[in-house]
Amino acid sequence: MKHITLLLLFLSAAITTNCGGIIVKNLRKAGLVAQRNPDPMLIKYGAPSNLLLFEGLADTFSDNADLMSIIAQTYCSYAMGFVQDDEPERAMVLFMRGRDFGLRSLLLTSPFKKAVRAAAGKKPANQAEAIEQAVEHLEKGVDAIKDKKLVERLFWTGNCWAGWLNLAKKDPLALFDIPKVLSLMNRSKDLDDQYFYGGVHAFFGAYYAGLPSIAGGGVEKSQKEFDIAFGLSNKKLLLPYVLYAEQFATLIKDEALFDKVLQEVLDTPSDTVPEMTVANEIAKLKAKRLISKKNELF
Repeated sequence: MKHITLLLLFLSAAITTNCGGIIVKNLRKAGLVAQRNPDPMLIKYGAPSNLLLFEGLADTFSDNADLMSIIAQTYCSYAMGFVQDDEPERAMVLFMRGRDFGLRSLLLTSPFKKAVRAAAGKKPANQAEAIEQAVEHLEKGVDAIKDKKLVERLFWTGNCWAGWLNLAKKDPLALFDIPKVLSLMNRSKDLDDQYFYGGVHAFFGAYYAGLPSIAGGGVEKSQKEFDIAFGLSNKKLLLPYVLYAEQFATLIKDEALFDKVLQEVLDTPSDTVPEMTVANEIAKLKAKRLISKKNELF
Protein backbone atom coordinates (compact mmCIF):
# COMPACT_ATOMS: atom_id res chain seq x y z
CA MET A 1 0.00 0.00 0.00
CA LYS A 2 1.24 3.47 -0.84
CA HIS A 3 0.77 6.71 0.99
CA ILE A 4 -2.97 6.77 1.65
CA THR A 5 -3.15 8.74 4.78
CA LEU A 6 -4.87 12.05 4.70
CA LEU A 7 -4.20 15.31 6.54
CA LEU A 8 -6.05 17.13 9.30
CA LEU A 9 -4.69 20.18 10.96
CA PHE A 10 -2.99 20.18 14.27
CA LEU A 11 -4.77 21.32 17.38
CA SER A 12 -2.82 23.58 19.71
CA ALA A 13 -4.21 24.89 22.97
CA ALA A 14 -3.71 24.57 26.72
CA ILE A 15 -7.15 24.46 28.30
CA THR A 16 -7.67 24.53 32.06
CA THR A 17 -11.12 23.33 33.00
CA ASN A 18 -12.70 20.45 34.87
CA CYS A 19 -15.27 19.62 32.20
CA GLY A 20 -14.38 17.21 29.39
CA GLY A 21 -17.14 18.56 27.15
CA ILE A 22 -15.90 22.11 27.50
CA ILE A 23 -12.35 20.96 26.80
CA VAL A 24 -13.37 19.33 23.55
CA LYS A 25 -15.38 22.37 22.49
CA ASN A 26 -12.45 24.67 23.16
CA LEU A 27 -9.92 22.36 21.55
CA ARG A 28 -11.97 22.38 18.38
CA LYS A 29 -12.16 26.19 18.45
CA ALA A 30 -8.42 26.42 19.06
CA GLY A 31 -7.88 24.00 16.21
CA LEU A 32 -9.71 26.27 13.82
CA VAL A 33 -7.46 29.14 14.84
CA ALA A 34 -4.34 27.00 14.34
CA GLN A 35 -5.59 25.85 10.96
CA ARG A 36 -5.66 29.42 9.68
CA ASN A 37 -1.97 29.88 10.40
CA PRO A 38 0.10 30.12 7.19
CA ASP A 39 3.28 28.84 8.85
CA PRO A 40 3.33 25.01 9.03
CA MET A 41 6.64 25.05 10.92
CA LEU A 42 4.91 26.72 13.85
CA ILE A 43 2.57 23.75 13.98
CA LYS A 44 5.41 21.26 13.48
CA TYR A 45 7.40 22.45 16.47
CA GLY A 46 4.37 23.02 18.68
CA ALA A 47 2.66 19.69 18.06
CA PRO A 48 4.82 17.43 20.29
CA SER A 49 4.20 19.45 23.45
CA ASN A 50 0.51 19.62 22.64
CA LEU A 51 0.37 15.86 22.19
CA LEU A 52 1.81 15.47 25.66
CA LEU A 53 -0.87 17.81 26.95
CA PHE A 54 -3.57 15.81 25.17
CA GLU A 55 -2.23 12.56 26.64
CA GLY A 56 -2.64 14.05 30.11
CA LEU A 57 -6.18 15.14 29.32
CA ALA A 58 -6.93 11.63 28.07
CA ASP A 59 -6.01 10.19 31.46
CA THR A 60 -8.26 12.66 33.24
CA PHE A 61 -11.20 12.43 30.83
CA SER A 62 -10.84 8.83 29.72
CA ASP A 63 -14.57 8.48 29.04
CA ASN A 64 -14.72 11.30 26.48
CA ALA A 65 -14.90 9.76 23.00
CA ASP A 66 -14.59 13.09 21.19
CA LEU A 67 -11.35 13.85 23.01
CA MET A 68 -9.95 10.46 22.02
CA SER A 69 -10.88 11.17 18.41
CA ILE A 70 -9.17 14.57 18.48
CA ILE A 71 -5.99 12.96 19.80
CA ALA A 72 -6.12 10.31 17.07
CA GLN A 73 -6.46 13.04 14.43
CA THR A 74 -3.55 14.96 15.87
CA TYR A 75 -1.18 11.99 16.01
CA CYS A 76 -2.14 10.99 12.47
CA SER A 77 -1.73 14.50 11.10
CA TYR A 78 1.57 15.19 12.81
CA ALA A 79 3.07 11.88 11.69
CA MET A 80 1.85 12.26 8.12
CA GLY A 81 2.66 15.94 7.74
CA PHE A 82 6.05 16.17 9.40
CA VAL A 83 7.57 12.82 10.35
CA GLN A 84 6.98 9.98 7.88
CA ASP A 85 9.13 11.34 5.05
CA ASP A 86 12.29 11.71 7.14
CA GLU A 87 11.77 9.44 10.18
CA PRO A 88 9.60 6.52 9.07
CA GLU A 89 10.28 4.35 12.11
CA ARG A 90 9.26 7.14 14.47
CA ALA A 91 6.20 7.82 12.33
CA MET A 92 5.12 4.19 12.69
CA VAL A 93 5.04 4.60 16.46
CA LEU A 94 3.03 7.81 16.16
CA PHE A 95 0.55 6.32 13.71
CA MET A 96 -0.01 3.32 15.96
CA ARG A 97 -0.48 5.58 18.95
CA GLY A 98 -3.10 7.49 16.98
CA ARG A 99 -4.78 4.25 15.94
CA ASP A 100 -5.11 3.18 19.56
CA PHE A 101 -6.72 6.49 20.53
CA GLY A 102 -9.05 6.06 17.59
CA LEU A 103 -10.00 2.61 18.85
CA ARG A 104 -10.57 4.08 22.30
CA SER A 105 -12.98 6.57 20.77
CA LEU A 106 -14.83 3.70 19.07
CA LEU A 107 -14.89 1.64 22.27
CA LEU A 108 -16.68 4.57 23.89
CA THR A 109 -19.32 4.26 21.16
CA SER A 110 -22.06 1.99 22.47
CA PRO A 111 -22.88 -0.06 19.30
CA PHE A 112 -19.22 -0.72 18.59
CA LYS A 113 -18.42 -1.64 22.17
CA LYS A 114 -21.40 -3.99 22.49
CA ALA A 115 -20.62 -5.78 19.23
CA VAL A 116 -16.94 -6.24 20.09
CA ARG A 117 -17.74 -7.39 23.63
CA ALA A 118 -20.29 -9.90 22.32
CA ALA A 119 -17.78 -11.27 19.80
CA ALA A 120 -15.04 -11.51 22.40
CA GLY A 121 -17.36 -13.20 24.88
CA LYS A 122 -15.86 -11.52 27.91
CA LYS A 123 -15.25 -8.16 29.54
CA PRO A 124 -11.67 -6.91 29.08
CA ALA A 125 -9.51 -6.78 32.18
CA ASN A 126 -7.92 -3.46 31.24
CA GLN A 127 -7.59 -0.90 28.47
CA ALA A 128 -4.85 -2.80 26.65
CA GLU A 129 -7.01 -5.91 26.48
CA ALA A 130 -9.98 -3.81 25.33
CA ILE A 131 -7.90 -2.52 22.41
CA GLU A 132 -6.77 -6.06 21.58
CA GLN A 133 -10.41 -7.16 21.49
CA ALA A 134 -11.29 -4.18 19.28
CA VAL A 135 -8.54 -5.13 16.83
CA GLU A 136 -9.51 -8.80 16.77
CA HIS A 137 -13.24 -8.18 16.33
CA LEU A 138 -13.07 -4.85 14.53
CA GLU A 139 -15.33 -5.75 11.63
CA LYS A 140 -18.12 -6.79 14.00
CA GLY A 141 -17.89 -3.45 15.79
CA VAL A 142 -17.72 -1.40 12.60
CA ASP A 143 -20.74 -3.18 11.13
CA ALA A 144 -22.76 -2.10 14.18
CA ILE A 145 -22.13 1.62 13.58
CA LYS A 146 -25.01 3.26 11.71
CA ASP A 147 -24.77 6.90 12.82
CA LYS A 148 -23.35 9.42 10.35
CA LYS A 149 -22.12 11.52 13.26
CA LEU A 150 -19.54 8.85 14.08
CA VAL A 151 -17.73 9.07 10.74
CA GLU A 152 -14.94 11.18 12.24
CA ARG A 153 -14.00 8.34 14.59
CA LEU A 154 -14.01 5.74 11.83
CA PHE A 155 -12.17 7.91 9.33
CA TRP A 156 -9.24 8.91 11.54
CA THR A 157 -8.83 5.51 13.12
CA GLY A 158 -8.57 4.09 9.60
CA ASN A 159 -6.13 6.76 8.46
CA CYS A 160 -3.83 6.28 11.44
CA TRP A 161 -3.82 2.54 10.81
CA ALA A 162 -3.21 3.03 7.09
CA GLY A 163 -0.31 5.35 7.85
CA TRP A 164 1.33 2.58 9.84
CA LEU A 165 0.65 0.03 7.09
CA ASN A 166 2.30 2.27 4.51
CA LEU A 167 5.52 2.08 6.46
CA ALA A 168 5.30 -1.58 7.52
CA LYS A 169 6.09 -3.05 4.11
CA LYS A 170 8.79 -5.34 5.51
CA ASP A 171 6.38 -6.97 7.95
CA PRO A 172 4.40 -9.70 6.15
CA LEU A 173 1.96 -9.90 9.05
CA ALA A 174 0.94 -6.29 8.40
CA LEU A 175 -0.98 -7.46 5.33
CA PHE A 176 -3.53 -9.07 7.63
CA ASP A 177 -4.48 -5.60 8.88
CA ILE A 178 -5.53 -4.35 5.43
CA PRO A 179 -9.11 -5.74 5.67
CA LYS A 180 -9.52 -3.97 9.00
CA VAL A 181 -8.48 -0.62 7.53
CA LEU A 182 -10.81 -1.16 4.59
CA SER A 183 -13.64 -2.00 6.98
CA LEU A 184 -13.23 1.36 8.72
CA MET A 185 -12.92 3.32 5.49
CA ASN A 186 -15.77 1.57 3.70
CA ARG A 187 -18.11 2.29 6.61
CA SER A 188 -16.94 5.91 6.62
CA LYS A 189 -17.66 6.08 2.90
CA ASP A 190 -21.10 4.53 3.29
CA LEU A 191 -22.17 6.85 6.10
CA ASP A 192 -20.77 10.17 4.83
CA ASP A 193 -18.45 10.23 1.84
CA GLN A 194 -18.30 14.04 1.93
CA TYR A 195 -16.57 14.15 5.30
CA PHE A 196 -13.26 16.05 5.18
CA TYR A 197 -13.84 17.20 1.61
CA GLY A 198 -14.34 13.68 0.31
CA GLY A 199 -11.17 12.43 1.93
CA VAL A 200 -12.31 8.82 1.87
CA HIS A 201 -12.39 8.92 -1.94
CA ALA A 202 -8.81 10.18 -2.08
CA PHE A 203 -7.94 7.33 0.27
CA PHE A 204 -9.43 4.76 -2.09
CA GLY A 205 -7.97 6.50 -5.12
CA ALA A 206 -4.49 6.03 -3.68
CA TYR A 207 -5.30 2.54 -2.43
CA TYR A 208 -6.49 1.32 -5.83
CA ALA A 209 -3.46 2.88 -7.49
CA GLY A 210 -1.30 0.64 -5.34
CA LEU A 211 -3.07 -2.55 -6.42
CA PRO A 212 -2.99 -4.31 -9.80
CA SER A 213 -6.32 -4.89 -11.52
CA ILE A 214 -6.13 -8.60 -10.81
CA ALA A 215 -6.09 -7.79 -7.08
CA GLY A 216 -9.08 -5.45 -7.26
CA GLY A 217 -7.33 -2.17 -7.96
CA GLY A 218 -6.07 -0.55 -11.13
CA VAL A 219 -6.17 2.65 -13.13
CA GLU A 220 -9.92 2.90 -13.75
CA LYS A 221 -10.92 2.40 -10.12
CA SER A 222 -8.26 4.81 -8.93
CA GLN A 223 -9.22 7.52 -11.42
CA LYS A 224 -12.90 7.21 -10.51
CA GLU A 225 -12.22 7.68 -6.80
CA PHE A 226 -9.89 10.61 -7.37
CA ASP A 227 -12.44 12.27 -9.66
CA ILE A 228 -15.05 12.09 -6.90
CA ALA A 229 -12.54 13.45 -4.38
CA PHE A 230 -11.72 16.36 -6.68
CA GLY A 231 -15.41 17.14 -7.16
CA LEU A 232 -16.00 17.24 -3.42
CA SER A 233 -12.79 19.10 -2.61
CA ASN A 234 -12.72 21.57 -5.52
CA LYS A 235 -9.22 22.64 -4.44
CA LYS A 236 -10.36 23.60 -0.95
CA LEU A 237 -8.07 20.83 0.31
CA LEU A 238 -4.94 20.27 -1.77
CA LEU A 239 -3.67 16.98 -0.40
CA PRO A 240 -5.82 14.80 -2.71
CA TYR A 241 -4.11 16.43 -5.68
CA VAL A 242 -0.69 15.70 -4.21
CA LEU A 243 -1.74 12.07 -3.70
CA TYR A 244 -3.01 11.96 -7.27
CA ALA A 245 0.35 13.09 -8.64
CA GLU A 246 2.32 10.81 -6.34
CA GLN A 247 0.19 7.68 -6.73
CA PHE A 248 -1.74 7.91 -10.00
CA ALA A 249 0.53 9.92 -12.30
CA THR A 250 3.51 7.77 -11.35
CA LEU A 251 1.43 4.60 -11.84
CA ILE A 252 0.64 5.48 -15.45
CA LYS A 253 4.09 7.04 -16.01
CA ASP A 254 2.63 10.38 -17.07
CA GLU A 255 5.26 13.01 -16.34
CA ALA A 256 3.21 15.80 -17.89
CA LEU A 257 0.26 15.03 -15.62
CA PHE A 258 2.60 14.85 -12.62
CA ASP A 259 4.05 18.28 -13.43
CA LYS A 260 0.66 19.84 -14.19
CA VAL A 261 -1.07 18.67 -11.01
CA LEU A 262 1.75 19.64 -8.68
CA GLN A 263 2.12 23.05 -10.31
CA GLU A 264 -1.60 23.63 -9.81
CA VAL A 265 -1.13 22.77 -6.14
CA LEU A 266 1.66 25.33 -5.87
CA ASP A 267 -0.37 27.98 -7.71
CA THR A 268 -3.59 27.54 -5.70
CA PRO A 269 -4.00 29.96 -2.76
CA SER A 270 -3.68 28.07 0.50
CA ASP A 271 -6.38 30.11 2.21
CA THR A 272 -9.24 29.47 -0.22
CA VAL A 273 -10.86 28.01 2.88
CA PRO A 274 -9.17 29.73 5.86
CA GLU A 275 -9.58 26.64 8.05
CA MET A 276 -7.49 24.65 5.58
CA THR A 277 -4.60 27.13 5.30
CA VAL A 278 -1.90 25.21 7.16
CA ALA A 279 -2.97 21.86 5.69
CA ASN A 280 -2.64 23.33 2.22
CA GLU A 281 0.74 24.83 3.05
CA ILE A 282 1.87 21.36 4.11
CA ALA A 283 0.50 19.95 0.86
CA LYS A 284 2.64 22.48 -1.00
CA LEU A 285 5.73 21.40 0.93
CA LYS A 286 5.00 17.81 -0.09
CA ALA A 287 4.45 18.90 -3.69
CA LYS A 288 7.88 20.56 -3.74
CA ARG A 289 9.43 17.44 -2.25
CA LEU A 290 7.86 15.28 -4.97
CA ILE A 291 9.08 17.62 -7.69
CA SER A 292 12.61 17.35 -6.30
CA LYS A 293 12.34 13.53 -6.43
CA LYS A 294 10.84 13.33 -9.90
CA ASN A 295 13.82 11.52 -11.39
CA GLU A 296 13.44 8.79 -8.77
CA LEU A 297 9.72 8.39 -9.45
CA PHE A 298 9.85 8.06 -13.25
